[in-house]
Amino acid sequence: VVKMCGSDPAQLGDNPGESHFPDLDPTDDYYPEIMIAEQMGLIQGDNGGARVYDDVTWAEALKVLVCALGWKEDCEENGGFPAGYISRAVRLDIVDSRTIESNDDSVTPQQLLSLLLNTLEADICPARTMNSGDFIQYTRQGENLLSSVFGLTKAEGVVDSNRFTALYGDPEYDKGVVTIDDRPFRVGNTNAEDLLGYYIEYYYKESDADKTLVYVAVEPGRNRTITVDADEIDDEDTTSRILVYYEDDGTRRREA
Repeated sequence: VVKMCGSDPAQLGDNPGESHFPDLDPTDDYYPEIMIAEQMGLIQGDNGGARVYDDVTWAEALKVLVCALGWKEDCEENGGFPAGYISRAVRLDIVDSRTIESNDDSVTPQQLLSLLLNTLEADICPARTMNSGDFIQYTRQGENLLSSVFGLTKAEGVVDSNRFTALYGDPEYDKGVVTIDDRPFRVGNTNAEDLLGYYIEYYYKESDADKTLVYVAVEPGRNRTITVDADEIDDEDTTSRILVYYEDDGTRRREA
């Protein structure tokens, strides 16, 4: 979580300092990370202890994640722990309330991974500060950790051209560039050039006028593949946006 907030445990060096938690030792796993989390106000401990090797409950996990987004004051004003934090986590779409059977149940590694991914895309509390050690960043409405810390933007759309062909008109760009909804993107290390015509979810990083894809994924349920031989296509009625073709039994099909 501290890395998600832009903090590097290596910044503490060989002397990370002394923790206020009596059950925490510098030889414990992730001691620097826990020190930073303590400094950021993400954890306060339980009866004075950090309980490093105990399982994490839903209430505890959601409190840390919501605090990482700057919503601590809001949660304390609206129910406190655990109700205020869980309610805010649900409203931020970090978790679905139906997933939680009991606040004191332990969170599995798979569930925690889902929570972390959702937290990356959840809104940081506006007009508050996100404190990562000595680093303070002022946030705007609708900003999230993906954009503010990692400089990434998430979007969805159709890959409508690559270097070989285009869905509409002729391709305009050379190798290494695709267009998504008519916007050019460098493919980076992704396979975006192979996804012509697919509706995808993607993340990109912007530098000056260039946008570079860092992750692409075909959206399940938003795509359907049709294999048609060239001699089965109705050339007269097929347009740049409508495919008209005949099946083996002579049935005429129209796909938009």
